[in-house]
Amino acid sequence: MEDKDIEIREKEENTEKEDENNIPIDNHVDETSLEDIGVEIIDADDYEYGKEKKRNNIFRRIRKKIKEWKKNKVVAVVWQLVSSLLLLVLAGGIGILTAVGQMRGGPKVFAREYFEYYINNNWYNMYQKTEITESKFINLNTFSRMMSQNAIDGDVTDYEVIVDSRNGEYATVRVKYNMNKEVQVKTEEQTTEENIAEENTAEENTGEENTETKVVKAEGTYTMTLKRQPENIMLIFTTWKGWMDSYIIKDCTIEVPGYAKVTFDGMDISDCLTGTNEATGNSVYTLDRVFMGNHTLKIEGENIDTITQNVLWEKSNEKYELVQDAIPIKREQKEAMQNKAVEILQAYYASGLADGKADGIKALILENETGYAHVDEQIKALYNEINHEDGRTLISMEITSLRYELTDFVYNDSVTVNMIYDVNYTAKKGRTAISGYRKNYTGKNMAISAVYFKYIDGEWHAVDTAVMCVDYTVEGEQ
Repeated sequence: MEDKDIEIREKEENTEKEDENNIPIDNHVDETSLEDIGVEIIDADDYEYGKEKKRNNIFRRIRKKIKEWKKNKVVAVVWQLVSSLLLLVLAGGIGILTAVGQMRGGPKVFAREYFEYYINNNWYNMYQKTEITESKFINLNTFSRMMSQNAIDGDVTDYEVIVDSRNGEYATVRVKYNMNKEVQVKTEEQTTEENIAEENTAEENTGEENTETKVVKAEGTYTMTLKRQPENIMLIFTTWKGWMDSYIIKDCTIEVPGYAKVTFDGMDISDCLTGTNEATGNSVYTLDRVFMGNHTLKIEGENIDTITQNVLWEKSNEKYELVQDAIPIKREQKEAMQNKAVEILQAYYASGLADGKADGIKALILENETGYAHVDEQIKALYNEINHEDGRTLISMEITSLRYELTDFVYNDSVTVNMIYDVNYTAKKGRTAISGYRKNYTGKNMAISAVYFKYIDGEWHAVDTAVMCVDYTVEGEQ
């Protein structure tokens, strides 16, 4: 039995020696050339297979030594202690790293950086930290414009970041801050008579109260919504971005006359035309996504003055509509029509107070059958009103103030110039049944007249009138 064990051990030792030396035990040598049987001869330096096998043998020997070493009970206990300690250190390191990741990658840290950009008006970096889908009206320029309108008016001295809620991907963060702000305050009243006199004189000259600039402390709150991003830094540090969806409004419309060109915050919106309002004939433009806040509309067109208006939009489906009558005619054309209307009005009263002839009036309007017929009717009625059969007479009149109103405007077609004017007059009472004596008296009143214009051959021409006599029957001011 012992001989058999010895024989087995010798075989195992021989096998290990064969593996280590990588030498086969077979002593038979075949003299046949390898090239003759089609086997490629590889240089020894490039024979990677042998190297790999040798490395495997080294690892096998190492594992064998470790197994022998661990059979010692003392060594085994030490090994268990060391390995457990290593596991605890590794777990603790991962826990600390995770805790640091949660703190450094939390919304509070990001909000502090985001708020710093805000108080320093660093709109570019703030925009880079914002999750936003860009479109025609949503970009860095429009973002900067909106944020400038909402910038903090003062110097922030300190602030506190508070995470109000955290729900899934979103977090609501509130920043309470203190700031120094410049304000205009009224100066204290002077006690001496000399100073009071000087102050009163200064106020009379400037029309304003004496004020001075003071720095006061104020508090403010800025609330932001943050959205967690899918990517992380070093696999554990969460990344965040500002969520601007609550600042974006949708489907806002602009309605203006079809001939007008419209720009919105300096951008042409012709590609946003979506239809026509059948009731007004206005063109309808729909802006799908814009930032809330103040926007500048510019409306231009041939023969009209450019309109520039600020529009405040605060919710979706906001609407801006420019009615036809609100379109201003070019200033020089408007002034020319107003002057012509006053000239026609004066010609009516001059003729009515004199001979009641219409020639001077017709010379001021474009010849046409309807307009001339109306002039004849109106000058006759005006003359009869000025000179009543009972002797009541308008002796003289003076227009003391006059206001204009342009209505019924149709682009490059027609417009009405309304004149509302105040009159001082002198008149004579009519005869009575008792006495033929007629007393003179004075008074004041208001009257309205109109001149109608048509746009013909590139110019506005007066084509018709509506002039009535001022009511002078009441003494004094009515």
